[in-house]
Amino acid sequence: MPAQVVFGAFVYERSFDLVVVFLLGMAAFGEHGILWLSGIFVVLFTSAVLLLGRFPQTLHVIESFVVRYGMDRLGGMVKVVEDGLISCRVWMNGPDVALSFGLGLLAWSVTALSFCYLLEWLNLTIPFLSAFGSYPLAMLAGAASMLPGGIGSTEISLIAILGVYGISVEVAAVTAIAIRVAGMWFSILFGFAAIGILEMSERRESRR
Repeated sequence: MPAQVVFGAFVYERSFDLVVVFLLGMAAFGEHGILWLSGIFVVLFTSAVLLLGRFPQTLHVIESFVVRYGMDRLGGMVKVVEDGLISCRVWMNGPDVALSFGLGLLAWSVTALSFCYLLEWLNLTIPFLSAFGSYPLAMLAGAASMLPGGIGSTEISLIAILGVYGISVEVAAVTAIAIRVAGMWFSILFGFAAIGILEMSERRESRR
């Protein structure tokens, strides 16, 4: 797959992720000021995607500038971003937007409900809407940190949110790690397993 198509699909999917997670995080709106910071990040990110996708010549100017000063590698990266944002346009239609939003809402709602179930299993009493919005809210904080997978920042945010309800740091840390292992690292493990299977299949085919 061409790099720009992969990048475009990633940006498109991540944009819907941020919007959906922000909406779910609003369930805890009046209780966590961090939602304001996360909301600003979501607005800036999605606005940048829409504007640069609509006016890709902006990135073309940047690309020409950096190449002129001998930064060819950086110029190539800007070119991939430019082509990727342009490729997003093919999905900017009613049916694709509705499907992407609907599936994103379903997927993240299941994750939020899983967090509610974990809290109940650990006998931690938190109002349902607050519990439902807490994990998406922590995910937004992790995304705003710009760290890969929001590692560290998501867990710290979730510990801080649970602390508002009087949950000790130790118990909150165990809860945060458990939901992250179940929600993200479990799927990453499956992803690596899939890559390994594909690699072995390709080697068998090449031997034949």
